[in-house]
Parts: sequence; C-alpha cells; structure tokens
Amino acid sequence: MIRSDVEKVLEEITKNRSVSVGIDKIGLKTIKRNGFSNAYVTYVLNALNGADYHFTKYKQLLKVKGPDKYPRVISIPCLRDRLLFKCIYEYYLKSHVKRSKFEAVIDEIRNDSSSLKYDRIAKFDISAFFDNINHDMLETSLLNDGVDKHIVSILMKSVKVVTVNVQNNTKSMLAIDSSKEKGVPQGIIVGNALAEIFAQQFDDDFISLENKGIKYHRFVDDIIIFYNSSIITDDELKNEANRIISKYKLTFNSKSSIGNPVSLGFSFLGFVFNNGLISVTDDVLKKKINKIERVIFDFHRSASNKIKNNYNYLIWKLNLEITGFVANKIFYGWTSSYRFVNDYAQYIKLDYITKMIYKRARLDDKYYADVKSFVKAHNSINKATRHKSGYIPNFDNMYPSVVEKRAFLIYLYNISPTSNDEYVEDLFDSVVKKEVFEIERDLDLKYGI
Repeated sequence: MIRSDVEKVLEEITKNRSVSVGIDKIGLKTIKRNGFSNAYVTYVLNALNGADYHFTKYKQLLKVKGPDKYPRVISIPCLRDRLLFKCIYEYYLKSHVKRSKFEAVIDEIRNDSSSLKYDRIAKFDISAFFDNINHDMLETSLLNDGVDKHIVSILMKSVKVVTVNVQNNTKSMLAIDSSKEKGVPQGIIVGNALAEIFAQQFDDDFISLENKGIKYHRFVDDIIIFYNSSIITDDELKNEANRIISKYKLTFNSKSSIGNPVSLGFSFLGFVFNNGLISVTDDVLKKKINKIERVIFDFHRSASNKIKNNYNYLIWKLNLEITGFVANKIFYGWTSSYRFVNDYAQYIKLDYITKMIYKRARLDDKYYADVKSFVKAHNSINKATRHKSGYIPNFDNMYPSVVEKRAFLIYLYNISPTSNDEYVEDLFDSVVKKEVFEIERDLDLKYGI
C-alpha cells in the first residue's frame, strides 16, 4: 500500500462516519487539533507493509437486546485501530466477502416461499455465533481464501484484543489475550467480514445438499431452509444440519425449529410470510411506533433553544422516520428496509397511529399537514425511479452547494444567515451523520461491515 491510500481512508472516516471514541478518548477533533493524523497514517501504513502493530484495548459498550436477554457486548476500537481495520477491509478483505445483501436475501425467501418445489421449512439460529468462532479455523479459512498472510496475522492478533469496561481499567493500553481460542469482537469494522468468511465454509456444505431437495439461505447467524419432505425427512435434515454446524465447532440454540409447513406461514428476520402476504412482525411494528412516539415527545418536552417550539425541526425529523433518506448513494430507513412488505393495512395503521400520537402530545394541528405518509413512502420506495423520488430526501443532491446547505440549516435550526461556509459544511455533515447513525442503531438489522 501507499500513503495516499491510507490518507484516503482516514478522510472517509472523518467525513462520512459517526465515530465513537475508543478507550484512549481520542476523537476526530483531537487528532485534528493536535496534529495526530500524519502519525496515525504512518503507523498504519508501516503495519500494512510488514511492521509490527500494537493494538489498544477495545472499549466495552453493552447493547440491550430486550427483557430476559443478555446484552450484546460491542467492542469500540480507538481511532488509530479503526483506521487500520478500515484499510484492511477496503483493500484486503472486501473482495473475499460474498454475503448477499439483506434485500436480496428477503427477495429470494419471498420467491422460495411461493415455490411449489418445497412444502416444509426449517429455521436454525446459531448460538452466540460471533463469540464461538474458532480462531484456528478462522485463520485457516482466511488463508485458504487467499487473504495476504501478513494481514491474516494482524487480524488474528486483533481478535485476541481484550474488551474492557472503561470504568474498571484504563491504565494498561496494550492488551492481547493469547489464550483466547474463539470469538470475534462485534463492533470492529472487520468483525462482520471475518464472520462472513468463516461462515462461507459451512454455506458451501449446506449448498452441496441442494441436490437433496433443499434451498438454503443465511443472513449472519440466522438460517432458513426450504425443503421437499418427500425427498428428505425432518430427521435427515436435522441430522445433516447438526453434522455440518458441529464440524465448525458451533451449535444451534433453542429457537431453531424444523418441519413447519410453508403453507401455514412463517417469520424470518422481522418479516412474516403467509401465502403471498408479507408483513412485519408485531415486535418490529411496535418498535417503529415507539420511535415515532419518542420523536414527538422528545420535541414536546425539549428545553433546547434550537428545538423548543421549532416545528420545522419536528416535521423534518418525523418525515425522516417515515420516508427514510438517501446518503452516499444508500437508502436508509424503515421504509426502505421493509419495502417488500405488501400488507398495506400495516402502513395505514402506522399513518393513523402517528396522527393519534401527535394529537395526544397536544401539538399545533396546522403543522401536521406537512407530515408525510407511510403509504406514499412505501409506494415511492417500490418504484423503479425511487432514486429520483422527490418524496424521499436525497442528501447527495438536494443540497449541492453551501448556499443550499445554509438555507436548509436556517430552516432547520435558524442559524445565522452570515454563518461562514466552513461552519455550514461541518454542521450539515454532522446532521447527516447523526441521522445515519440513528437509523443504523434503531433498525439493528446486522447491516454493513
């Protein structure tokens, strides 16, 4: 690699991502202010070109998954390590990840659920997948897949880095647990890529069974198999699945099921498939309603001078929750993620409930006319011309110059019309970053790498 490659990645991290601070508490503003950028680029470049590299401990972030469930441990790397991971992903790992996009998986499942070739389904959930990935087998899969040997050695070192609660231990910055034999940290940029490359091994084993009347799909740690029970029995499929997964020192958890008739309908990844009708689960619908309620009542109770009684801000936030948006050529939002849903009753229900919550908050009725519709947003996202839809905001082309961005920020936050260009550009970027971050956090669909 050359220096400009690393500099390009650092610029991308700085510009397009909402970056959490690691255990060293050094953020983007700090590296700019103290001139750390050149040192970081040099250190990472040397590491990629063969020099030794010392990782910093990951900062622990606990993500609550729900009542009666253990929280998910998210590992937050420091900015320098984040730069290294992003370079490794972009230049060494990306081409080795063959995972289908979320929408493609759902589309395939939709087609298979209506196929007359299959009459039963089996669903398998891998127990603590990330936590149980065997290091020796991961290393072998990376090398067999042709990943550079030196890069593999860096990656194997990274999966042994300790994740700590910052309140308990911040003194020793370097920490490698060489005794760890399994587990890939969730939160590091290469984590999903490593898990995918590992999983591609058992994908191949399952796909080899498709000549026995099955159709296999996987998204991260969730597996669904359509099969013809006249060709392969429930017990035979169960035994084959357990044989394959145990080969990689993994197990299925109690949520797994087998033998359910396709005709009775089924749920998978937040969708409910029922004889051509596709809905979202009650949990998914409830989460969306809760988020709409939170947006409205956060505004209602806000003491911030920027937000209090600023109906322009409320309507803008509410509309983003309804329509989603485009940023960096990617569609973000609930409507985009669930665009295959054809149960219109759910969209009508969301529009009705949004209006009722607005009324319950006793907000000014005259502004509600500017609130967009879930039904119309759903229709827009399913058109072939959705990239040009005026109904779904596109941050890539709606505000092409600083003049448009300034006008938007005056509308949104009532900033001074004389604000300098740099302030306007920085504030606009931070607004977009914040919305992307919130959408990714709220959906929790295991998106991205």
